[in-house]
Amino acid sequence: MNEYKIMIVDDEPDILNLLEKALNIEGFFNIIRAENGLTAVDACKQISPDIIILDVMLPDIDGYEVCKRIRQFSHCPILFLSSKND
Repeated sequence: MNEYKIMIVDDEPDILNLLEKALNIEGFFNIIRAENGLTAVDACKQISPDIIILDVMLPDIDGYEVCKRIRQFSHCPILFLSSKND
C-alpha cells in the first residue's frame, strides 16, 4: 500500500472529490484535504505532506501566498492547479 501523504487544496468540493478519486484509482489513499489557504498552511506544518496539489484561486489567500508561507518551513513539491486564463 502506498503511504505517500498528498495534500490537495481547493475551495471547490467537486474538484477535491474528483482529485481524491483519481488519486485513489492510482493507489494513493493518504489524502489530506484543505478548502482554503490558511488551513492548508496549518495542516502542512502538522502533517508534512510529501506533495501538495494547490489551487491558485482560494477564498482567503491565493495559492501563491500559500506557497510562500509553506516555503518558510518546507521544501515539499507543490503542483499548482488553476483554471485561470492568464
